[in-house]
Amino acid sequence: MVALLSVLSSFERLCLEFDLPQSHPGRVLRQSLPPLKRSILPALHQFRFKGVTEYIEELVTGIDAPQLGGGGIEITFFNEIDRDCPRLAQFMDRTPTLRALDEAHIQFRDGLAGVRIGYRGSRSRLLEDIRISVSSRVPYWQLLSIEKVCNSFVSPFSTIEDLYIECRYLRLVWKKDAIENIRKT
Repeated sequence: MVALLSVLSSFERLCLEFDLPQSHPGRVLRQSLPPLKRSILPALHQFRFKGVTEYIEELVTGIDAPQLGGGGIEITFFNEIDRDCPRLAQFMDRTPTLRALDEAHIQFRDGLAGVRIGYRGSRSRLLEDIRISVSSRVPYWQLLSIEKVCNSFVSPFSTIEDLYIECRYLRLVWKKDAIENIRKT
């Protein structure tokens, strides 16, 4: 797929979404393959991905997108993140437009937890550049997943000046020292 993207130099948006929250069971690990030449996508300004960590790790290893950020990066992982995403973090580090972010919003809500990172525009409106979410209905897993996201992507957080934490659950109940999400039926 990365080889195909390399011939699309005027490509502006990339959206890749998977319906199943699992990786391919017979997948060959990349360590046994020679490294691919990286494709440069000079016009790409918006990137959206929904799937498992190993697929995005393979994809971003082979691409550079120097203008990415104007339209934003939106990543949604299925369930919790159970491992680090070093290649995705390196991909973001290679993207110069993502280095001046100064505001972060951590959000928890029914079925999804996420981090939005951006900067304030001239009209005091948050202009988003990065949104990383994890789909999970269990608040404890949401919290652990957001911790993993924040620890995995240190560079975008290094310039953050303002942090907002928002909980938007329909109803929360404390049970055995943990928050449990209860919906009205």
